Amino acid sequence: MTISNQYLPQTFLLKFGDVTLQETDSHKHLGLSLLFKTIANGICISKLSYPNVIFLIGRLHSLKYRFSPKSLEIMYKSFILPHFDFSDVVWDNCIQKLADDLEKIGLDSDALRIIIGTARHISHDKLYDESGFTPVKERRRRHKIILHFKLVTGMVPLYLIDRLPQLVSFVNPYHRNIR
Repeated sequence: MTISNQYLPQTFLLKFGDVTLQETDSHKHLGLSLLFKTIANGICISKLSYPNVIFLIGRLHSLKYRFSPKSLEIMYKSFILPHFDFSDVVWDNCIQKLADDLEKIGLDSDALRIIIGTARHISHDKLYDESGFTPVKERRRRHKIILHFKLVTGMVPLYLIDRLPQLVSFVNPYHRNIR
């Protein structure tokens, strides 16, 4: 698999011993695909579709009269929200159209409507205001900020820290005093 920022990168024939390696356009490693379009589509189709999240939201709906809103919230945070957060720091750098498609699915707002007991016609903004939850898009942004903080402060494994470029102040020999 050739990873490049070029539209048509130059590729080479690779051999492992006597075996010629076949070129591929995506690779799945630890359950995470390394092609952004595949990641977003995989999340949209497999993670956020039947039998996963749609089924769980249906179960949440069937339990809404048996449990308190607080209990439903705990179920939502435990079983549904992790599907939206899974590897979001990596795949959130996909093209805007794929991110918008993920937002359009609206399953997150369906679950919130069940928890707080509102009608379907309430806007997303008002729904998030009433529920006190953070929109999925904002959660992804916060997760990236938290990861960046951990990278800069050395709170992640060394192999991730080594991937960061050096700070300009370390590279630039000229110090500027700005007053």
